[in-house]
Amino acid sequence: MCKIIAMENVPRHRETVQFILEILKDQKRKEISRQEIVDLIREKNNVVSNYTISSAIREFVRHGVFIRKKFKLEYRYLIKTSEINKLAKILRAMKKAPKGMKNIQEIISKFNTLSRREIDALLPMYSVIDIDRIIVNLQKLGFIAKFHGKKTRGKYIVQPEPGQEQFLTDPIRAAVSIFRKNILFCYNTALELHGLSRYGMSFVLYIHGYLPQDLPPLGDVAIKSVKIRSPEKGKTSLKRVETVIYLTDLERTIIDCIHRPKYAVGWENVLYALRRLEQLNGNRILEYLKAICIPSLFAKMGVVLEYFQEDWKIHNNILNNIQMFCPSSPVRFSRNDPGCINKRWNIYVPEGLFEGF
Repeated sequence: MCKIIAMENVPRHRETVQFILEILKDQKRKEISRQEIVDLIREKNNVVSNYTISSAIREFVRHGVFIRKKFKLEYRYLIKTSEINKLAKILRAMKKAPKGMKNIQEIISKFNTLSRREIDALLPMYSVIDIDRIIVNLQKLGFIAKFHGKKTRGKYIVQPEPGQEQFLTDPIRAAVSIFRKNILFCYNTALELHGLSRYGMSFVLYIHGYLPQDLPPLGDVAIKSVKIRSPEKGKTSLKRVETVIYLTDLERTIIDCIHRPKYAVGWENVLYALRRLEQLNGNRILEYLKAICIPSLFAKMGVVLEYFQEDWKIHNNILNNIQMFCPSSPVRFSRNDPGCINKRWNIYVPEGLFEGF
């Protein structure tokens, strides 16, 4: 049985915050340095610890009164005077930290992942010192756990069952929370989000861009950073609970997966998705192909669109336009299988390409 740290709201923290508030009101400063704050406090009370002073400054930063700016060799804080009275009200209403964690767990259990800043926002009624202790206690209980790896510093996994290490119920929402709000999901992850992947949620998330290569996994799910051409073309979004998720739209996802099926769990999974499509927007396909501008991809898409022309209601003028951009020399649909030449699209098509499902 783990021992929970006792949490009594330290009066000295409140007193220090209150003292700094009075200084700001009296002196009407526009900025202040940490050393100036230390000197002013020590003039009144020389026994206040550095930890208490630092925690008080964190309280001001947390509530938007201080905006930290680096000035030469030291940090100075720009003072947002409009927030001073607001912090004074918050300070008066601040509660003593709870002895138990049940109510805190109920608040936090609604999330998959949380950063320290997000925890601060969820618990505005407690001081930064109490929140430090709440986090330590939740970790001791096994209710939250730190992400492994320096790239996810300050991020916590919320674990539905204490001790279930690095478990995530929704890795996609976790990735948005951890890395950045506007990350773009592509390839098989986008295929999954469109409900077209044969395998449901896989163990790899595909994200466009240049994310660090040593990213730690999200629970059991690995992160794969893959760059796509012209990512501004074919971008859409959906809402998952309260999280906005950006992904490639249906047409762009199909193009990308046909171009590089290895990032869609192979051609078999791509064909599974193609069989389940009811309709594609031919004009969007043409627009995206022109933006990507790869001759062999025009040929591959020509073969696929011609095969599914009736099912997807693709107009002949779309096919004719695509044909104009086909490669001048024959290319292969698959590197490992030469197949037979399709003269219209100038591409070698493997035998039985569309067989299955």
